[in-house]
Amino acid sequence: MKQGQRLLTAAVVCSLILAAAIPLGQTSPARADGPTWTKYSGEVDLENELYVTDAWVIRDDNTYRMWYTRLDINQSLMEMLPIMSGLHLCDIVHDLADLDFDAALDDLAALADTHHNVSDILEFLDSRRTVIGYAVSTNGINWKVINPAVLAGGSNQLWDNLGFPCVINDNGIYKMWYTRDRVDLSQRQLESLLSGLNEGDVARQNALAELAGSLSTVIGYAESRDGENWTVVKDEVLAGSGYVLEGVSDPCVIKDGDTYEMWYTQLTTELTEADLAGLLVELANDEILDAEALLGI
Repeated sequence: MKQGQRLLTAAVVCSLILAAAIPLGQTSPARADGPTWTKYSGEVDLENELYVTDAWVIRDDNTYRMWYTRLDINQSLMEMLPIMSGLHLCDIVHDLADLDFDAALDDLAALADTHHNVSDILEFLDSRRTVIGYAVSTNGINWKVINPAVLAGGSNQLWDNLGFPCVINDNGIYKMWYTRDRVDLSQRQLESLLSGLNEGDVARQNALAELAGSLSTVIGYAESRDGENWTVVKDEVLAGSGYVLEGVSDPCVIKDGDTYEMWYTQLTTELTEADLAGLLVELANDEILDAEALLGI
C-alpha cells in the first residue's frame, strides 16, 4: 500500500533496489479552466483520529460521508522502539538509509535464524495495520467518526493492509473499491526464503526473485447499504501480473450509464526481465552496486 506499509515489505523491496530505482510513470494532463478555490484557513475536525490519510468524500441526503485510510496501531512510538531493537529491525532500517543493500540482505537472512524470530516479527507487523474508517459531517469541516474500522483485512495472510477507498452511491447501494496487500506466502515459506538469502549465490538469487513475486497490491470491491457495514464481494477485482513491481492501487471509479470506469495507479518500468535478472545476479554475488547511479542522484 504502500499504501497498505510494513517494515518487512519495505525492506524486501528496497533490498531489490527496485522501488527506489524505478520512477512511477507520469503523464502531463491537459489543463482546463476550473472553479476558483479559496483555501479554508481553519482545521478540519475528525475527532481524535490519528495517522489518517487518503480521504474519499461524497455528499448525499445533505450529509457528507467520508471514508479514509487509518493506521491502526495499539502501541506508542516509545513502546515500538524497544521491540524493533530487540528484533534488529532498526539494523535493517539503518542499512537501507546507508544504501548498504548487501548488509540489509544479511540482516534479513538473520531474521530466519529461529522460528521464534519470524513469529515475533509477524506479530509485530500484524499489530499495526491500515484499515478504512468512516465519518459523517453536515458541513464538511466538523466530522463525527461512526466507525474507525469499517473495513479491515481478514484474508489470513501474513499481514493484510487495506486502504485508498473510492466510494460511489449507486441507486442506494454504496460501492467501494480499495487497495489491498497480497502476500502469497505462508510463515514457513517466508522463513525458508529468508534463510535462502544466506545460503549461497544461487539460493540468494532465487529467494529474492520469489520474495518479489510473492508481494503485490490488488484492488478489491465491497458493498454496503448504510456506508458502515460492508460486505466484501470480491477481494481481487483487478490485479497486475502478480509481481511486486506491477501491483495496482488507488482506484477511482465512476459509473457512466451502465458502464463502470476505473482509473488506477500502476508502476511502470523500462527494466526488462534480463535487466532484473542482472540485478539479482549482482545481489546474489555480493557485488557492490552503484546505488547513486541507480537512484539517479
